Amino acid sequence: MSVDGISSAFGEDIWTDLAVKKIRALEGPAVVTDVRLLEEAKALRAEGLTIIYLSREGIPERDDRGGEHLGPDAADVRLHNGGSLEEFWAQVDALASRLAAR
Repeated sequence: MSVDGISSAFGEDIWTDLAVKKIRALEGPAVVTDVRLLEEAKALRAEGLTIIYLSREGIPERDDRGGEHLGPDAADVRLHNGGSLEEFWAQVDALASRLAAR
């Protein structure tokens, strides 16, 4: 069954509901690697997550996989991966420290 077929059979929120259920079961931080819909972002924020938009030179803002995509304006934080790997990880570490201090 396709993603659309599952959504049609079980409701549009099935994927978000499953993600939220897993997040609530965790005893530590959570990372969701692909948030495409504003409703998904709202549900994740309600669970205390921060929406991060990651961009990099040579990678288009939108890919060609189809479907909806959140843009950078929908994010709480934007990270740009435009330097070295060490610079990128320094950004990630700084962000993780800020988020942990909340």
